[in-house]
Amino acid sequence: MITLPKNRLARPTLAIVALGAVELFVGGACSDAMHEVGINPMPDAGADSAPPSPPVTIPADDLAKRLAKLIWNTTPDAALTASATMARTQADVGALARQMLQDGRARAGVGAFYRWWLNLDMVSMV
Repeated sequence: MITLPKNRLARPTLAIVALGAVELFVGGACSDAMHEVGINPMPDAGADSAPPSPPVTIPADDLAKRLAKLIWNTTPDAALTASATMARTQADVGALARQMLQDGRARAGVGAFYRWWLNLDMVSMV
């Protein structure tokens, strides 16, 4: 069980939690962003020895539905479905997820995910 401080979590802590959740969802696509904030999720042996990005193993329509639900908290639109069809590797999925996060719909979707994940509706506001 995780015990949260009575005041509030520091912004860097929430950023690490957010990046970690996305990292789990897209399978490694957020490693670059984690490196930018000084987190090394997996020590690497060097840029030359990095393995290629694994292929996407789910159908494009399922990928679009999962990304839309997680990031936008809605159903996918035609543009997202078309983009998901073009995603061949997990790196492509990560790029698509980062692009979706730039959309205004992401604020509500990501907020809904964290309210659910952290049970924020159960926490009394002081």
